[in-house]
Amino acid sequence: MRSLKKYFSFYLKVNTDCKTNETDMNFINTKRLKLDLISVKDCDFIIELVNTEGWISYIGNRNIRTRTKAKTYIENFKSDKNTIVRIIKLKETNISIGIITILKRDYLEYCDIGFALLPEYSNQGFAFEAAEAVINIIKESSAHKYIQATTVPDNLSSIKLLKKLAFKFEKKIEVEKKTLNVYILKI
Repeated sequence: MRSLKKYFSFYLKVNTDCKTNETDMNFINTKRLKLDLISVKDCDFIIELVNTEGWISYIGNRNIRTRTKAKTYIENFKSDKNTIVRIIKLKETNISIGIITILKRDYLEYCDIGFALLPEYSNQGFAFEAAEAVINIIKESSAHKYIQATTVPDNLSSIKLLKKLAFKFEKKIEVEKKTLNVYILKI
């Protein structure tokens, strides 16, 4: 399997206008957001995010309550050649509000896009804006024909967002005794 970071080498290097320059090599910008690569400086934010009710209900309890565990969690993401994690930040204030991921899961044929926001930033279009920017960059790469996304069947807000992004329901699967809906988007 090829590394996602190789497939999306420019995903790490361009903004939403697909222009490369040295000052924005690690950033993706939208009208309201900055999508920065995750770093160990994001430990406190990760602790807050992964302990929200929504994360625990829909993604699972990661038992990350200390900076040490958060640092390990982040370093595991950064060392995985098949995972790209970006922190979603408000452009005007630089406040971290969520994450967006692209990763290759063993149980999916194509790359998986995922997103999570702090509850106070939900239902304001931020997840759509971030996901749309990432999808547009992936479309430009021509490296993939499809993107997939998974969610538990009762995560209605994620399902609504995936449909708004033009994902189509593909199938249900069982992963670790949990039913997941799989959605797919043709690039």
